[in-house]
Formats: sequence, C-alpha cells, structure tokens
Amino acid sequence: MLSRKTPEANLENKRTAWRALGFVASLSLLLSALAWTSYDVAISRSLDFEADLLEDEEIPVNIVQPPPPPPPPQQTTVIEIVDDEEEIEVELEIEDIELDENTEIEIIEDYEEEEEDVPFMIVENMPAMGGLQEDAWR
Repeated sequence: MLSRKTPEANLENKRTAWRALGFVASLSLLLSALAWTSYDVAISRSLDFEADLLEDEEIPVNIVQPPPPPPPPQQTTVIEIVDDEEEIEVELEIEDIELDENTEIEIIEDYEEEEEDVPFMIVENMPAMGGLQEDAWR
C-alpha cells in the first residue's frame, strides 16, 4: 500500500524529539510545583492604645460545694470472736432414713488416696511426617 502523505507532513521521524520535549515540560512543571512556597502575611499592630480603653471587669466566683457524704451503713451482723482453745461443736442434721434389716451399711475408716503409676516410655525414634522413616530421606 502506498502512502499518500508527503515526506514533509510525516511526523514519525520527529516522534522521539517530541516525546523528549514532553518529558522535559512535565518534569519542569513538577519541580516548579514542588518548589512553590507561599508565606502567610501577618499584620502586627500595637494594641497598647486599646488596653487603656478596656475596663477591668470583676468576674464573680461561684463556689460549688459537693454534697455531704452519705452516712455509713449500720452494721447489722454480729460477729462472735471465739478463742482458739475452745472447740466449736457443729451439729449435723441427719434426715430420718427408713432402714430395713436387709440394708447393708459400709463403714469406711481412714481413706487415703493412692497415687496412680503413669506409664512412660522413652522415645527412641524421632517422629516422621506422613509415616515416612528417616531412611527414606537419605
């Protein structure tokens, strides 16, 4: 296919120059935007003449007193102090149970807990993942 453009109108040969010019322009705009500074202008005046015109106002002081604390609650329970030497008798209430002649009663005297022997085995082989043995990895 033949090109109908004239060689003067063809811009393909100037493509890299225009790209470089665009990069330079965008970089210069970026640097100027980052370097842009603005200062706040502060106007300072002497306020000495206004201080004489103002009158001193007395502000009333409001003292707020906290409410009085509530009276302590009266102790209603009586605590009896018992010497260490005295024995305290505790009465157990046993309900009446109907017993027949056939009822057997077991009397358990001093019950002592026995320590159970916990079986312990020494591990000689390290565990392997997925049931594989160490020899398979070597």
